[in-house]
Amino acid sequence: MEKIRKHLAFWVSLCWLAGQIYIAFVPVQGMVIKPLHVGFALLLVFLLKPFIKEKPLLSAFVDAVCFLTTFAFMAHIVLNSVRIVERIPFVDDLFYFDKFFALALVILLMEAGRRYLG
Repeated sequence: MEKIRKHLAFWVSLCWLAGQIYIAFVPVQGMVIKPLHVGFALLLVFLLKPFIKEKPLLSAFVDAVCFLTTFAFMAHIVLNSVRIVERIPFVDDLFYFDKFFALALVILLMEAGRRYLG
């Protein structure tokens, strides 16, 4: 299991690097880049820092849920980037998925902080 995590972490890091090279040459809105940076960092946290080292099966399940939720958040940002960038705050309504992923991101960030800071 540890080998799979490290292998997957390598590919996530490589995708993050490819994204960095892409934005060096193509202008991309900050409202898209910043959440993707947070998403890539969260993906690596959930791959490299297990939930509970003493319980590998429970840890694998929780880490997979966190990883997939973060990946879904990143896909939501990419697929709705035009709407997110062009949205007028306090005028245009938020979609339910926007609210769901906002709450999920706060929970995932707290969990990532707990894993790294204790």
